[in-house]
Order: sequence, then C-alpha cells, then structure tokens
Amino acid sequence: MIEYNQIEAELGVQTMMTDRQQAAIQDWYRVAIKGEPCNRDPDTKALGLPAAICTELARLTTLELEVHVQGSKRADWIDHKMQKVISPRRRRILAVALALGSGAWKPYQAGNDIGVSFVSADSIYPISTDVDGDLTEAVFINRIQDSDYVYNRLEWMHVLTGPEDYHEKERSIIESLDVSIAAEYPCVQVINLAYVSSSKDSLGTRIPLATRPEWADVEPVAYLPGLTKIPCGYFVTPIVNTVDPSSEMGAAMFAPSIPEIIDADVQFTRLDWEYEGGELAVDLDEQYLKPLGEGGQPITDTESLRRFGVPAEALNQQLAQHNQRIYRGLNINTGIADGGTFYQVFAPSLRDSNYLGGLNQYLRHVETKCGLSFGVLSQVSEVEKTATEIISSRQKLYTTVSDIQAALEDALRGLIAALDFWADQLDGVPAAAGEPEITFKWDDSIIIDRQTEMAQWQAELQMGLRSKVEYRQHFYGEDEATAQKAIAAIQEESVATDILQGVLTGGNQNGNQDNKNGNGKKGGDKAR
Repeated sequence: MIEYNQIEAELGVQTMMTDRQQAAIQDWYRVAIKGEPCNRDPDTKALGLPAAICTELARLTTLELEVHVQGSKRADWIDHKMQKVISPRRRRILAVALALGSGAWKPYQAGNDIGVSFVSADSIYPISTDVDGDLTEAVFINRIQDSDYVYNRLEWMHVLTGPEDYHEKERSIIESLDVSIAAEYPCVQVINLAYVSSSKDSLGTRIPLATRPEWADVEPVAYLPGLTKIPCGYFVTPIVNTVDPSSEMGAAMFAPSIPEIIDADVQFTRLDWEYEGGELAVDLDEQYLKPLGEGGQPITDTESLRRFGVPAEALNQQLAQHNQRIYRGLNINTGIADGGTFYQVFAPSLRDSNYLGGLNQYLRHVETKCGLSFGVLSQVSEVEKTATEIISSRQKLYTTVSDIQAALEDALRGLIAALDFWADQLDGVPAAAGEPEITFKWDDSIIIDRQTEMAQWQAELQMGLRSKVEYRQHFYGEDEATAQKAIAAIQEESVATDILQGVLTGGNQNGNQDNKNGNGKKGGDKAR
C-alpha cells in the first residue's frame, strides 16, 4: 500500500488517511485476506476467523438480494449493469469491503460501453465528503505489476463548484499538461497521472500515461459536468471506527474482536499441539531400528542372524511411512538378557475436551463483539442459554445485517446514479425519461424472526386488520389470483367437512335416542 504522505506531497492536498488508519488497513488485509495470525506469531495457527466473519456477514447481507431499476429504456440499460454487479459471483467483493472497512464500486468507460470496477480501501485516499458522506474529492489507485516494476495510475477526482475550489498544485498540474480549467460548474474534474516504481509501497517516478498500453487512451484531464459528487458507490461499514474516529474509511467488521480472535487462535494452537503431542508412538531402542556392528560399521548377515534372527538386508530396509511415524528410536535398552525391555508405548490421555470447551468460550466472545448470534462460529449445541438470551443473541445478528444492508443500499444507489450519468456519454443508449424507479428486496427472514412475524400477522388477521389473501401473498409468495383460489378451495373443503361432521353427529344422536327408548321399553316390559 502506497503511503498516504507520498500522495499528499505529490498532489499538494491533505487526505483523510492517517498513520493509524493506514496501519490498520494493512493489518486487516494481512489477517483477513492473507490469513495470517493476528498476533504476528508464526507459531500460532490461525483459525481464519476474520475471513469467516466477513464472508458470513456478506452472505447473510446479500442472501436473495434483488435490485431492480425500472421505468424506461434507460432504466433497463442500468438494470442490466446492476444485475452483473449483484450477481452471486461478485457478491464476494462485499466480504473484502467488510474486511477492510470500506470500498467503492466505480464505473469506467471502455470504448462505447461502461464497466464497473471495485476499488478496495487500500487503494482509496478520501480527501473530502459532503454532509451525506458522499465523496467530493478522492484519489483512486489503479495498479499494474509486471516482473520488475509496479505501475501506478492516480485518478484524482475533485468536485468543483467554481474556480475558487482549485488547489494551488492542482492548477500547476493542469498548466503543465497544457489543459484549460473547467468551463462550467459544478463539475467533477478528473486528473490521471502515471508513475513507475520498483516497490509496491512506493508511488515512484512520474511517467507518461502512454507508457502502459492499458492507459494509452486515458485522457490526462477530463471534466464531468453537472455532478456534485464523485460518480461511484462508496461503501463504509456501519460500525464505530475506533482506530481513527475522524476517518471516513470505516473499520473492519471484525476489528472490535481482535483481542478475542487472538485468544481463540492461541487456544486452537494449544488444541492442535495436544493432538500432535498425544499421538500414539512406540519408543524402541535404536539398535532395533537400524542396528550397526562393532565400530559403527554396517552389521553383517551373520551378526544380524545371531542377534535378531533376520538378515541384515531386512533390517536396513527403509521403514514404511506409517511405521516411521509410529516408531521412535531411543537409547532405552536395559538388556534383554537381564530381563529388560527394548520398547515403551507412548499413548497419553488427551485433554481435548477441556481445550475445546475453552476454545468455544473464546468463539462466543468473538460472536458477541462482532454482533453475531451464538452458533455462527461456536458450537451451538454447547450454548446453554435461556430462550430469552437466545432471542437476544439472534437480534444482534439481525441488527448487524440490517445495518450493513442499509449501508450497501446507499452505495448501490450511488452506483446507479453514476451509471445514469455515464449513460449520457455513450452513443446508442436510450435517453433518460425522468427519474428511474429503484427497488431493493432483501431476505426478510434474516432480519425478522419468522415465527414472531407470523404470530403478529395471525393476530392482525383475527382482528380484521389484514386479509387472508395478504397473508398468503406475504408468507407463501403467491400472487393475488393464486391466493384467492387457494382460500376458496380451503373454504369449500371446510364446508364439506362441516356437512359430513353434521351428518355423522346427527346419526349418533338418533342412535343414542333409540337406545334410550328401547331401554325404556324393556324396562316397561320387565315391570309388567
């Protein structure tokens, strides 16, 4: 990751990045993307909890996610682009954003078409935002690495409301490129600068854009008229950034639980050593593994037959792999002739249940700190909680996922607005026809306790606040016609059942009456 102070020195601006924030992003990348232990101890075996947390939250957030843009031919074009962005194959990108604290979906022009790229937090340097948290100035890094060098392209995007918004060095760069300043305001000014370096952590030396064929068609300066924010979907995790509260880049979703993650990794390392150290073994005297003759010379067949009853060739054969693992050579011979032993069996009792119990406790602490419910990481069978505590635990997960969904929806709305802008720059794209209709559908079962919701609906149904049709549409996913048909069939079946029950009940009543009459007659005959 390029140090932010190099960007600031090169462009003459002050970014929102700080030493602590940049160090944290690099650390989050190390543990969540590369899978290294949080405590930096090479002897610690990492469970991979940071990646697991972000992956699961990304899955729950985007489960059955649907985004639709409707209302015009232009809207259909945007909708087609959005379906690719939210496809299951690309949803994994959200896990990266959750792991690094922020990220941006940014459209780019490719010939007469528009693509969407994702820029992770380690390649975004925010400079300013508006009151809604949308980026108004930022630097994005595009990196190409070959065998010897790293090529960096700085894409400096700045919202200009008038000539007074220019930075001093910004003007000098514009003049050096022999480009005039913006002709109309507001607009977004885009400055592209290329650099080459021998290190991925260094910005390097400035070079022409055409040095790389991939950037040969990129304009050094461009103006995007009418925009009051950078055309992208900027996503920030919905948790408090305890690393740097002043930063607009957010924090990793697992950041609050890093101390507990370290405890879990250390406990897992202990457990792994318990299994490895307690492995069955047979300790043999070394002479019985590969015996040697006098003076350390290879044993002869005669000597081997005398001592062991097998030829030396058989003794010198390489042990099978599993035998090499079981048999260990030690100097333990006390003399067979004197009644001593030449082997010992090593088979200690494992303490794995104690280690597993401790590990499960650490995992529960991680779940609590990250806003997860019990059982996401820990063994749910061992969670001895009351029903109220379990519901409270699940509610934490519902709240966490709901907050992420809200942040993601804001980012995707920003991306839709950016795509709408870029559509005007292309030939052949239908013209805009008013504001597009944007709808988001999330999987409600993740956020809402389904049993509780059904009970609430049934109560409202009894009070006449909802209809049976609405109930079936909501819980069974039926359209109105299908719901009405199903209700009618149920009602017909219910009427038929009532009629049959009535017939059967009536027959039994008559029979009972006849029995009563008959008994009365018998009683009368007997009396007479």
